Amino acid sequence: MKKYIRVRYQVLSLDVWGNARDGFEINAVYRTRDEVECTAVLKRYNEGRPGEFYQYEPLDKYMVRALKEAGLLRKGTHVSSLAIDGENDATLYIEDARTGEPLWHLECLEPQQLASVVVTPYPVKETGT
Repeated sequence: MKKYIRVRYQVLSLDVWGNARDGFEINAVYRTRDEVECTAVLKRYNEGRPGEFYQYEPLDKYMVRALKEAGLLRKGTHVSSLAIDGENDATLYIEDARTGEPLWHLECLEPQQLASVVVTPYPVKETGT
């Protein structure tokens, strides 16, 4: 049975130079006051053995929904139009899947604090939906 948690990320704004033909370059990264929170699947590895640990993976559809609700993506943006990459417990990188343009970086605010999270056997209800 899948288990779910809520994970918070701080939004980092990007000053991007370039274009789709020549490529993009991130000139500067700015820390904002914006945060997004989304549902993540909690996975247990090495269950019952030494070295047991948990890892979480934000679901792309919930990440996109959270970014839309924060006003960081247009309402019509579809999951398939974005590329989401990075380390779930560190920084996620959001790009336009078609052009490769960097859109946002999301920095995890609660890395490695899985012992204190509330775990549910179903996706946590997203706020504002």
